[in-house]
Amino acid sequence: MLLANMSTVKVEQIDASSPRLTEVKSLWRQHSDTLGFFPDDAFHDYAHSRRILVAIVRGKFAGYLLYRLNHSKAVIVHLCVDANARQQGVTHALLDQLRSLAKDRRGILLKCRQDFDVSATWPRLGFARIRESAGRASKGSTLIHWWLDFGTPDLFDQPSDSDSLDAAIDANIFLDLMEDRNDETSGLMADWLHETVALCYTAELLNDLGRSNDEATRLQRRAEASQFKLLRCTPEDYHQAEAVLKPLFPKLPTPQDESDFRHLVRASASGANVFVTRDQPLLDQSQAVFDACGLSIVRPSELIGRVDTLLQEKQYQRRYVAGTKQISQTRISQLEQGLVQSISRGQESQRNLTSRLNCYLANPKLYECHSLANAQGETLAFYVLEKRSNQLAIPLLRVRQNRQAGTLLRYLLTGIVRRAILENASSVFLPESEVADGVEAACASIGFLPVDQGHAKIVLSGLLSAAQASELIPLTGASIDQLREALGQAATCPSTASIAEHLIWPAKIVDSALPCFIVPIRPSFAEHLFDEGLASDGLFGADVDLALNPESAYYRAARPGIITCPSRVLWYVSSSQTYTGSMSIRACSRVVELAKGTPKHLFQRFRRLGVYDWQDVLKTASGDLNKEIMAFRFDDSEPVGPIPLSKFQPVLRAHGVRTQLQSPVKIRGEAFAEIYALAFDTPEVR
Repeated sequence: MLLANMSTVKVEQIDASSPRLTEVKSLWRQHSDTLGFFPDDAFHDYAHSRRILVAIVRGKFAGYLLYRLNHSKAVIVHLCVDANARQQGVTHALLDQLRSLAKDRRGILLKCRQDFDVSATWPRLGFARIRESAGRASKGSTLIHWWLDFGTPDLFDQPSDSDSLDAAIDANIFLDLMEDRNDETSGLMADWLHETVALCYTAELLNDLGRSNDEATRLQRRAEASQFKLLRCTPEDYHQAEAVLKPLFPKLPTPQDESDFRHLVRASASGANVFVTRDQPLLDQSQAVFDACGLSIVRPSELIGRVDTLLQEKQYQRRYVAGTKQISQTRISQLEQGLVQSISRGQESQRNLTSRLNCYLANPKLYECHSLANAQGETLAFYVLEKRSNQLAIPLLRVRQNRQAGTLLRYLLTGIVRRAILENASSVFLPESEVADGVEAACASIGFLPVDQGHAKIVLSGLLSAAQASELIPLTGASIDQLREALGQAATCPSTASIAEHLIWPAKIVDSALPCFIVPIRPSFAEHLFDEGLASDGLFGADVDLALNPESAYYRAARPGIITCPSRVLWYVSSSQTYTGSMSIRACSRVVELAKGTPKHLFQRFRRLGVYDWQDVLKTASGDLNKEIMAFRFDDSEPVGPIPLSKFQPVLRAHGVRTQLQSPVKIRGEAFAEIYALAFDTPEVR
């Protein structure tokens, strides 16, 4: 697919089937001494994700750029130009195309060793030196972090505490690294991974190393292990993880098999995000282990190629909160035994915490105390709601720090924001004192902004012009000023409009540049994708907790490729004799990511969001493993209506839009506003 043409330089975005991929790998091999080791499978993962750009000069391959995209920035992993094509604008062409593809991000980040000659090039390309860190691939080296800023408001950024994975390594991976004996594993030491992946070990590694008959070797290996992070777990967590995983490994015929299993159990019990191994019996059970406990088992090359997907799995996995049996929420009226101890932080005085809780419980008209527990009765989270004038505050928020923490935080915060909507509060406030590890990133993902003495989520409703929304924002501060600036740009920039709507959700900006679509969906899937408001008719009754599902993914045929990103979608539940409430629009969502690829690749990318299992995704591709399909990730789902087809068909006709909704249809912003207003029986903008 041709994407750019600068003079004689053409830039293409390739996929895994492109013959150019072989040329990319060949050029990398020529420069692997500076680019670092990069496994063949990782190249294919990036190509499947269409994250490789190649430059063509007069029909010949001239260079490539391999990159990552996350919530706020593009990250250059490799940028390499063939020696015969230098001084011909290849680097500029590749960077210009990346800027175009990442135009809704804040900028482009790359890391380069200070002692490499190419370091002098980055300032000439507009990059600024923002920080430095120690390199991992070469001891004593210094990494310079270079940043190309797009001038986007800082409120679009998210904190970095969600941008690091704890990757537990088994004994073989550890020895690979210490003895430099496996090229695939060597890729884990790449400098660009240094601050994204924290290589860790569990106590079972020490047991493994202790089996050596040579004392000097044992001492040396133990000292070498200390350069990595040790992941600890309690005996209770270990036994619980063991009980979950043992049915997947009923036979452990050798002592080594038993040790491999203990490595896995400890990784799960300690809250590791990833377990890295080359052990095939463990890898063969990777999907079953993920389904059982949310731990991803990967090869080194898979970790390198899928690092962004794995980061997203850390931040949110639907499996932890789906269904009504896994987590129970209770409003408490008195302190329960062991509660204070279970929610206190580090060196926090339990006496002071007890006093705070007693004050909240003594005033139930002003405060509500809620506890979340798992099926075993263990407290997972605790929070207090304070009802203020036109605001809900969260004076206390505690979440148990484990693999579920990111998911639970997003689940809780989404629920509290929805509560604010029901109570007509215009904001939700979380004081700075309650912003602990992971909380700031979770707040940012839900749409909270930093304000004086804490973080706040603006809660506006209805159809609003950008000017009206700006006037209704109840708070002040630097981030609020940036939000108002973004609202002023919403009419001309779709990506800015999408972020601005997210920050004031559930309000919709009527004069924004966001593309709008109506997407038909079968009731059997719709009932699992949306909210409890739809459950009352028997439709959407199976999984009520998805009312608090911060994000989901939807799969469909790649053609017609009508849907774009970012955009809004109105969900039309298609006709069904089994479900009541069909043939109507039932929800509205924000599209935040769109991807095309094979069923296996897309399922792996979005499996954390649940709802669709592997067989569902394969059925979307008509059972063809090689067929290209589409998936789009969406959030900010809001129940609307229902708006029957008979009620909104006249709007479609008036705007010249087809009324047969067998596939997605694009509608103008004016048509979206008229249909959305029908849900509230109000034809006018608020």
